[in-house]
Amino acid sequence: MNAAAGRSAAEVARAYFDAQNRHDIDGLMTLFGEDGACTDPDMGPISGEELRQFFAGSFEAFPDISFEVDEFFEGRAGAPRRSGV
Repeated sequence: MNAAAGRSAAEVARAYFDAQNRHDIDGLMTLFGEDGACTDPDMGPISGEELRQFFAGSFEAFPDISFEVDEFFEGRAGAPRRSGV
């Protein structure tokens, strides 16, 4: 089961960025669920252990990275506006 099921797009986005800021790989993987995938511009679609390693490598390469969600707006996907710090 994935932690995103039954939640609004804004709730999932907030949980995603909160997990990113904590460098919580298990929390991120739970949001994606067993069948979830992410598409990286350079790597294409990644999932499973490859996605876990992607997050681990990102946190190692950028140990001080954090994200601040300025606001959520209603759109087709409820996408957040974000800025990396």
